[in-house]
Amino acid sequence: MKIKIGIVGAGNAGINIHGSALTAGKIPTSKSRFPHRSQSYDVEGLYEITGFYDISLERAKEAAKLFGTKAYDDYLKFLSSDVELVVIATRPHSTHVSLSIQALEKGKDVVVEKPIAMTSSEAQGMIDAAKKYKRTLTVHQSSRWHLDFLCVKEILKKNLLGRVQMIKMIKPCGEKSGGVLHEFGSHRIDQMLVLAGEFPYEVSAIMENPLAKDYSFGWFDISMRFKNAPPMEVGILPSEGYVFPCWYIKGEKGWWVQDWCDRTEDLFQKIQKKSRLGYDYLPEFLQVKPKTPSFYRNLYEVIREGKELMVRPEESRNGIRVMELAVESAKKKKTIKAGGINV
Repeated sequence: MKIKIGIVGAGNAGINIHGSALTAGKIPTSKSRFPHRSQSYDVEGLYEITGFYDISLERAKEAAKLFGTKAYDDYLKFLSSDVELVVIATRPHSTHVSLSIQALEKGKDVVVEKPIAMTSSEAQGMIDAAKKYKRTLTVHQSSRWHLDFLCVKEILKKNLLGRVQMIKMIKPCGEKSGGVLHEFGSHRIDQMLVLAGEFPYEVSAIMENPLAKDYSFGWFDISMRFKNAPPMEVGILPSEGYVFPCWYIKGEKGWWVQDWCDRTEDLFQKIQKKSRLGYDYLPEFLQVKPKTPSFYRNLYEVIREGKELMVRPEESRNGIRVMELAVESAKKKKTIKAGGINV
């Protein structure tokens, strides 16, 4: 039985990311430079988009026409419809909390675009609401199925570098970097926490504007230490057109350097390898274009069949908590111990 789904936010994320994924890319959308990335769709016959909600009725109507569905500019009417699953794809990110909790209170399952919230306490409030109303809450952490990240996971899984001594990831940004901590950091920190499999005991960071009151912290570099995982560093730094190596992994047997590629769907064609594994080495799963995980198929199986979530909201909350510790570190100019935090 198809899940009836409603999308909140008729912008790029609502149309090109979620709308495209839910219709298996069959709807011609073109607003985004990277619609639907490399995600495997695999959703044929699983979902029916029954409505778009936006504070602009005009935008909602445009999206609804594109997908052949209904338009709403009244959120309560939208939630009173036959929608079962609500996708929160709105800006500013601070709107995620109230929109999600209202939907959960109305008995709807919820997908929220990253970042889950602006603070870890807000994220915990959303998690508590999902438990209270016995609904599913998950976060669209799409970087988990980008090919560069899957490549890194494969190298670590097969122990190709021996005991890993450090992992570093850098993404370039412009001089006007504004809110990149929540916009892009929510991707990269999540990737690091997935690789670590645990929460760091120590966080240190430098930032452009750690005292910002509006979350516009600017560029950043964050270091994390773990009990059972190697030290990790993630940075989003201005580069004036210079492209950093995206991933650097140092192990006892050698190293892996993978150049940054802004469009993940180009990675299969443009990946560059430099390591002691051999200059022409390519992990087996990348020798043919891999089938990447399907976020929405997994969610269907969770709702209809009781399977486990691909992305648990607690994991996304933990990423926000790392950001908070990083901001504290940058403000105080010292390393912050994370002991005693309930994660």
